[in-house]
Amino acid sequence: MDVRLRLLVESAGNIVRTVDMEMRPPCISSSVRRHLAYTREEATRVRTEDVFAPDSYQPAMEVLAEEIARDQSPHCDADRTRTIEVDLVHRDGQLSSNQ
Repeated sequence: MDVRLRLLVESAGNIVRTVDMEMRPPCISSSVRRHLAYTREEATRVRTEDVFAPDSYQPAMEVLAEEIARDQSPHCDADRTRTIEVDLVHRDGQLSSNQ
């Protein structure tokens, strides 16, 4: 992972979880402890589909698919951002709303 991206992820106040094409998280922000009560190391072992609440997982994957498809366009804005609201599963099983 690019050093600048890693520094950004690791210093973010919100949860930032990067994933590879197999949906494995090589990097996650330390704020995951404050928001979901996982250490960063624990959070990297939680499957992506288990991080999202059941009603949030599929819509989030649809947004990801749209963005991957958008990346194929030669006129794609490489600096674009997209924010979605999802519910994540706290370590204790409670739902946590996030952007």
